[in-house]
Amino acid sequence: MKPRKYKMIQDETIHIGFIAQELKQVCPIPVSGDENSPLHPETGLPPDPMGIDLASLTSVLCKAIQEQNALITALQTQMQDAIARIGILERKTKLMPAL
Repeated sequence: MKPRKYKMIQDETIHIGFIAQELKQVCPIPVSGDENSPLHPETGLPPDPMGIDLASLTSVLCKAIQEQNALITALQTQMQDAIARIGILERKTKLMPAL
């Protein structure tokens, strides 16, 4: 998912967000609409424009943050254990006679 700046077809206003077609490839649940629907002959707009349900996307993003936090916690624990083992090995090395 990559945030992008885009222009709305209807009123040419500039927005920042996600492109529904791109989001659909990695997370289809919050995406609605049909990217293949033909444009309306008079308005030139799609009858079923693609969109993103931001409430659903927020839930998906919260879950991803929770998973990343769990991974960070596990990695911090592994790092602390490795640092402790390094300290033990350094102390043992100092006690060894020189060759």
